[in-house]
Amino acid sequence: NFGSLCQGDLVDRIVPTRVGTANDWVKVAAGYVRTFGIKANGTLWGFGGNTNGSLGTGVVGGGGGPYTVPVQIGTTSNWLQVCTSNNGNFSAGVQTDGTLWTWGTGSSGELGLGTTTDRYAPTQVGVATDWQLVDCGWHHAVAIKTDGTLFAWGSNGDGQLGLGNTTNRLSPVQVGTASDWFKASAGHAHTLAIRTNGTLWAWGSNALGQLGVTGTADRRTPVQVGTATDWKAIQAVGGGGGKSEGSSAAIR
Repeated sequence: NFGSLCQGDLVDRIVPTRVGTANDWVKVAAGYVRTFGIKANGTLWGFGGNTNGSLGTGVVGGGGGPYTVPVQIGTTSNWLQVCTSNNGNFSAGVQTDGTLWTWGTGSSGELGLGTTTDRYAPTQVGVATDWQLVDCGWHHAVAIKTDGTLFAWGSNGDGQLGLGNTTNRLSPVQVGTASDWFKASAGHAHTLAIRTNGTLWAWGSNALGQLGVTGTADRRTPVQVGTATDWKAIQAVGGGGGKSEGSSAAIR
């Protein structure tokens, strides 16, 4: 009902339905009421709802939607990767030049821009040019640099930033000192990450056992999940519409 299926209408679909006729899509990211796609030419496109500017169309106040057909986000053609919150209203992306960009709601510092102000179009985070991956949680985000260091920012009420406390951060802060992080995924209020040695780590809210460790106590710093060293992919998620459910999945 937000046009997030990009079918030119607001009708739900219960089976996979092709989006338009283009055959040059290379990456996709789906969120709460919005979807993004990157084309082979590096352009970024979005469709669906634009609450708090989370689609990045530049419309002040976050209106202008629903967008039921793809709309190009900005004019650049060097997008490498994009993510969007699956139960919140912000988005982020990395460009091929290693720059990091965010947009949407900034109420908990999830944009990493040093403020809690919403942004209605992609805005560069700092001046670093060595970012390679970013992932969006509910009100927090995590990102990895090319040197393997891990950073987090935004809401931290359950220790989901992995910094040993529950203080929100308005700008990216390095998580520990390790420089061998390979993948990272942000959920509702928890985070998962894999190191280059194949070990799996988790931290943040654990009320439903979403960290995969013994007990249901929250963890404020990364804790290893089991002893396996062959983990390859992860996904931390939260309930839609800001619901507090959290779950995790991983592939070995």
